[in-house]
Amino acid sequence: MAEFNAALRDKLLTLGDNDINAIEFANSYSKTNANFNSKEFVEHVEDTNTAQFKAVLEEIREWPGESTVGKEGAIAAFIIAQHSDRDLKFQKHALTLLEQAVQKKDMHPGAVAFLTDRVLVNEGKKQRFGTQFQRGLDGKLESKPLEDASLVNARRATMGLNEPVETYIARMDEGDKVPFRELLETGAAMTAETKHSSWAKFVKTQAKDAMRGLLS
Repeated sequence: MAEFNAALRDKLLTLGDNDINAIEFANSYSKTNANFNSKEFVEHVEDTNTAQFKAVLEEIREWPGESTVGKEGAIAAFIIAQHSDRDLKFQKHALTLLEQAVQKKDMHPGAVAFLTDRVLVNEGKKQRFGTQFQRGLDGKLESKPLEDASLVNARRATMGLNEPVETYIARMDEGDKVPFRELLETGAAMTAETKHSSWAKFVKTQAKDAMRGLLS
């Protein structure tokens, strides 16, 4: 595996900060400013992150895994790819690199499940692992259409997602805004102190199942 790259970790953490702060700001500011387009604002930040992460992958030509950028850096990279919805070609390329990292045991396999479903949904197809959800006619969250729904929990388990899809959806419907919680609770140890306090605090507290409401 590649050597630890502190500079790359810091860059990814900065992008992770941008993602979190954009969503927090948009959620807060839109409550008192009716004309503020929070969706457009967040998408602009996400698209900017996508462009910068694309340049990173073009340079290193592999997924920045836990051995290279630490657990928090690798999760930041995953979220950037997950939010690259308006560049499907890149999102699919990132998924290929992520799959290679999982094969090397340098990333939680659940990340592949999440990004696979995201790509499938963006392609207008049925998801396989039940990670993507929507609001139903009754106002409650429900899974987006599934391929072979009866097999979804077995497929989730093979990817290290041991939480049944029914429990997962119920958890999200109760107010938990962190779909990928299981990715944060296992894997390589966190690196030491980081200057990126927002992202470090987010990852570390999520691993303790304590913080809610940051990501949508």
